[in-house]
Amino acid sequence: LLAALGVGHQADGQLFQQAAGRQQHGRAQDVEHGVGNGDAVHGGRPVQNSRGKQGLDHAVHRQQHHHADDVEHQVDHGGPAGVFIGAHGGQYGRDAGADVLPHNDGHSGAHRNLTAGGKGLNVSRVLLQLGDDVLATGLLGGHMGAYMAELMDADGVKNDFVPIAGETRICLNILHEGNQTELLESGPQIAPAELEAFTAKFAELAAKADVVTLSGSLPRGVDAGYYAELVKIAEEAGAKVLLDTSGASLEAALESDAKPELVKPNLTEINGLLGTSFTTDDVDALREALAADGRFAGIPWVVVSMGAAGSVGFHEGRAFRAKTPAIAAVNATGSGDSTIAGFAHAIAAGADDVTVLKTANTCGKLNAMDPKTGHLVMDRWDEVYNSVVVTEL
Repeated sequence: LLAALGVGHQADGQLFQQAAGRQQHGRAQDVEHGVGNGDAVHGGRPVQNSRGKQGLDHAVHRQQHHHADDVEHQVDHGGPAGVFIGAHGGQYGRDAGADVLPHNDGHSGAHRNLTAGGKGLNVSRVLLQLGDDVLATGLLGGHMGAYMAELMDADGVKNDFVPIAGETRICLNILHEGNQTELLESGPQIAPAELEAFTAKFAELAAKADVVTLSGSLPRGVDAGYYAELVKIAEEAGAKVLLDTSGASLEAALESDAKPELVKPNLTEINGLLGTSFTTDDVDALREALAADGRFAGIPWVVVSMGAAGSVGFHEGRAFRAKTPAIAAVNATGSGDSTIAGFAHAIAAGADDVTVLKTANTCGKLNAMDPKTGHLVMDRWDEVYNSVVVTEL
């Protein structure tokens, strides 16, 4: 369960971002290959202390692999994590099955990177690159939780986490021959008292924020309606909420009276919610279906990612299609999170609709071009930003 709260009410602003730790049932081997969109604000460049970002392409596939080229060792919190961005986890994953990595010649020339993982922390690192001041909070436990806090310190991410009895999990992301395989430990069970403590922390931080992003699935021990509860808390505090989740937690949030500022399902997920079978060519029909579904009423931004076909964004009666340039992806993990960071960055900055979409899509793309998760190749910003095409429909 990862949440991000952004842009505070202070003059300089402050963004709180909370990350919900990835949660899998049992020991899952997921193969996740995602390429997200993201872009910059104001003239194609990120602006210090500005916010807003959006767009995401995310694809999951299974493949046969051989020896690994790179191993990214992620320490992933097992519960909610929050981040405040100044200038102002639960994994939303899809089970793509397990791949087999056959033992080859014992070659040990792989590179290893250690990262404080989780969707909210990916968002945090990108927001830091965009000039935002970030404070992370959430649930951490055990020796690995303490080590994760050290990694956040090393990344410059200020943090204030609620302790839990369970051990923060370890995840491996193996990059090999242009593919990637994730090996994810099962996250810890969250006790009622631990969740209550986090809820109080969330409310305290939300009162200082203007924008909140909630990302991922919910950890064990947390009811599907918990995101709806957090949306209400943030809304009552005057913050805008960007919700990036799926399944029962998304459905519960849509059924709630308290509505987020933005939801970002992919095409498969939106078809499941609507009971439809729309393709990437059915944007007009999709627009009509969303307008007719009362669950989406009151949600200003509905963004639907469509893989290689780009994404569509619906904002208060207007519809846009965003198409991104083809790139050679180095590490697509975290591209969706980077896209959400872009949305938060641009929306908080009060950017216009086209800039919001271009910024978000640029961020997702730049993350996929960087071997580090939740990190943008900033020297390519202008090139990618100017290549993102947003068309009003």
